[in-house]
Amino acid sequence: MNIDSVSKNNSREGKYALLFGGAGYEREVSVAGAHGFLKTAESIGLEILPIFIDSGGDFYVFCGKADDVLKINKRASRKILVPTSPVRINGESGFYLDGSIIPIKLVFPLLHGDMGEDGVIQGLLSALNIDFVGADNFTGALAADKIYSKIVARSVGVPTLPEIAVSPDTDIGEIVESIEKTFGFPVIVKPARLGSSVGVSLAKSKQEFSKSLKKAFLCSNRIMVEPALMEKRELECAYYSTGKRKIITPPAEVSFSGEFYDFDLKYKSQEKVELIPKADVSGAVVDKIKSYTETLARAMLARHIARFDYFLAPNGEVYFNEVNTMPGMTPSSLFSKMLLLEGIEYSDFILSFKDLDT
Repeated sequence: MNIDSVSKNNSREGKYALLFGGAGYEREVSVAGAHGFLKTAESIGLEILPIFIDSGGDFYVFCGKADDVLKINKRASRKILVPTSPVRINGESGFYLDGSIIPIKLVFPLLHGDMGEDGVIQGLLSALNIDFVGADNFTGALAADKIYSKIVARSVGVPTLPEIAVSPDTDIGEIVESIEKTFGFPVIVKPARLGSSVGVSLAKSKQEFSKSLKKAFLCSNRIMVEPALMEKRELECAYYSTGKRKIITPPAEVSFSGEFYDFDLKYKSQEKVELIPKADVSGAVVDKIKSYTETLARAMLARHIARFDYFLAPNGEVYFNEVNTMPGMTPSSLFSKMLLLEGIEYSDFILSFKDLDT
């Protein structure tokens, strides 16, 4: 994309924009997703205005080709980044560039985790009257907090594992005592408001628990502790609704070698992970997960897309784990593969939002 063509082509019809990157911990995941999204958009002739948000929170129009996205953090790539900002002036909304406003019809905020998926960007877009795909600021904030999400789940009858909330001023001795009284070790320690298993670790003893807390507090000031189901299976369910079509898929499975599915397994040791688009589980488990997803989507006011994650315990019980309001979005992501089994190609998925009624 050439920046001159963007400036000269400011049609009043509005453009489709892709937000990616972000100021949070998961910007690299977002960049990988943007590469696949833009590559596919190029192949089908869909014009997208790519907007990159850097680690400091600054907005830029990205003027390179799709493959250049993967080099975006290198110094040379800054030549294809032109500063911009979302604005609303005299009733006109869009992105400010070169003395004028690029009108925007719809934004796809392909952002994950903090400062992206948690309602912050969604609130900004809403305030500027810019339409976007996915959860609004309320649902984004609710879903981003694993503790509150589980509270909502239990309130509508969806089972979850018990949890203990930990803040920096909580006495560690009291936490350990509470753990031993309620569910005992081993436990999973995780930041309550981050995704992609950032800062998550397994603690099998009091000594390991102290180290796990320190690791988690480096990423967040709100921590969740829950029992570790050592023989559990991890299942995921895709939610997709454009108004014209609504799909809740049968569960997929993340199968891995290791004690738990941490950040390194997800993104650095993928050879140890198998993504299975259709899990080999009983019909009863499929029905239960689809029913839970329908209930949770309604309770959390899910919009357009989401991925609901569950644990399947050895005794056959299903527990809600968390919801991702902007799931991994590459053509090879499990979310995309689940939709493919329903007959929705990745290119069709992108095109389905062109006429979305937001």
